[in-house]
Amino acid sequence: MKNSIITIFTIVLLTFGVVNAQGLKAGAGISYGNEINNIGLRADGVYSINKDFSIGATATYYLKKDNLSWFVVDANAQYNFVKQEDLTVYGLAGLNMTFWSWDFPENDYGIDLGGSGTDTGINIGAGARKKIGNKLELFGEAKYVLSGAGFFSLGAGVLFTIN
Repeated sequence: MKNSIITIFTIVLLTFGVVNAQGLKAGAGISYGNEINNIGLRADGVYSINKDFSIGATATYYLKKDNLSWFVVDANAQYNFVKQEDLTVYGLAGLNMTFWSWDFPENDYGIDLGGSGTDTGINIGAGARKKIGNKLELFGEAKYVLSGAGFFSLGAGVLFTIN
């Protein structure tokens, strides 16, 4: 699982590294996932292709709860329905990979139980970004992941424009 995470981060960094930095935003925030019923810490990147379309990538680590942990990676296309000087409202659709693991500590019989896996799915949702100053934006996003680990996610955070 660690190799998969490293590979995904490498691909994301290389992808953002080869594109022109104009229109590139990076940031962080928090998410809430209803299936794991816990909050997660997220890192976000958004690249504006043109006035109507953007590409977004998100990596979220949900805090461990009840011996279960999730790491979620999303890649989404965003269509900007509203594009004003200081406000963008968008719909999104894309791909999701959910890495999960659970373990139960050794019991009275000396047996250590656990497991891990990966689910792939499709994201569908909407979000908004609000400019605050020249290089700072606040964002909020809601999406549903259609997969074996299907869940609803709410996220919010801050993005910094990189130029």
